[in-house]
Amino acid sequence: MMPMGSAIPRTRATPVERVIGAFIDGLMMVPVYFVVGMVTGLLAVTLSSSIIGFVGSAINALIAAAWFLMRDALGLSVGKKILGLEVLSANGGVPTQDQLKKRNLTLAGGSACGVVPYIGALAGLAVYLYEAFLLFTKGERYGDQMAGTMVVKKAATPAA
Repeated sequence: MMPMGSAIPRTRATPVERVIGAFIDGLMMVPVYFVVGMVTGLLAVTLSSSIIGFVGSAINALIAAAWFLMRDALGLSVGKKILGLEVLSANGGVPTQDQLKKRNLTLAGGSACGVVPYIGALAGLAVYLYEAFLLFTKGERYGDQMAGTMVVKKAATPAA
């Protein structure tokens, strides 16, 4: 399938490729979550305060939200790089920074829900499941529809 306005034929990334890419991106954040968890866990034990555990969860939720907003805009999506995927504007052109941030607003919002203990995690899970449902049934997430973007396989570069 060739997106409209694209000079080079492109094929949309499959939902499975996109989920694998997102999983790889998630793995990039594990060390950060681990450090925040260790620090807040040690503080909670030292100060005998259970509230610090909730603070650590809230910090991780906000870090995840920021990560989702910025990973495409800053070119930090390791998963897309490994799988040879890229984000394009719906017309096949280079997306703007606003589009790259806007496409991940839903995921960032789902992560930010985690600042509210228990219920927030369920709300965030609902957002992720809805995005996954759309990805597997319509081939694109709501974030892509909202931002006017699509994820495609990178075009092969001609041999010299």
